[in-house]
Amino acid sequence: MSIYENKIYCGMKKLLKSNPVTEKLFMAAKKKKAVKKQLEKAQVFHSQVDKFFPAIIKKFDELGIDYFICFGTLLGAVREHDFIKHDFDLEFGVFSDQYYSQLAWKFREIGFEKKYRYYMADSRIPNEGFVEKYSNGQIHFDLFVFSRNENEIWCWSYLKDESNRLNAIRLSWKNTGLKCIDFKGMNIPAPAEPEKFLESLYGKSWTVPCVYWDDTMAGNIAEVNKKDGRFEPVS
Repeated sequence: MSIYENKIYCGMKKLLKSNPVTEKLFMAAKKKKAVKKQLEKAQVFHSQVDKFFPAIIKKFDELGIDYFICFGTLLGAVREHDFIKHDFDLEFGVFSDQYYSQLAWKFREIGFEKKYRYYMADSRIPNEGFVEKYSNGQIHFDLFVFSRNENEIWCWSYLKDESNRLNAIRLSWKNTGLKCIDFKGMNIPAPAEPEKFLESLYGKSWTVPCVYWDDTMAGNIAEVNKKDGRFEPVS
C-alpha cells in the first residue's frame, strides 16, 4: 500500500467510525476478516499439533519446574477433550520465581525458536509480565510467565488498541495450586480447579464455543495499564 493509498484508507476508516451505524458495520467487517484469518491458521495448526505437542510436554517435564496448560489449550482439554477446532496455537504457564532465560535454549533443542516477547517495563517483580512466543514454523505456542503469592496467581496479556498503543491487561485468579489432568493420553499439569479458572476468565458461558475472543472480554481483569507494555522481537 502506497503512502497515498494509506492516507485514503485511514481517512475512510475515520469517516466510517464517526457515525454509529457505519462504525458498527466497520467493526462487523473487521471481526469477520479476523475470524476468517483465524480459521485459516487453525487449519494448519490442527494438521500438525498432534505431531509436536508430546515433544513440547516432554521438554517441559525435563525442565523440572512447575508448568501448566492455560487459556485456550486448557479450555479445549476440559470442555472438548481435544484442541479447540478454531484454535491456532498453544498456551502454557510457568511461574516467575522459576523462570530463567535459558528456557529458550531448551526449546531450541526440539526445534522451537523464541520469536518475540512482551513485558512490563516498570515491573518491580523479576520476570513479571513476560509473554513469549515460540514457533517451529508450523506450530506456535505462547509462554505466559505468571506471578504468585499464597492467595493469588496473575499474568499479563497484551493488546493494541485502535490508536496502536500497547495495553497491558492484568488477569488474576485464586491460587488453587496445580494438578494433573488426562489429556491426549498424557498426565498434564493444569490449575487444580480448572473449571473455576475457565469461568473466571471466560464467564459462565465458557462451555459454549466462541470463535472470536480477546482478553478485553475477560471477566477477571484486575488492571489495565495503557502505557507500560513493551514488545521485543528476537533477532
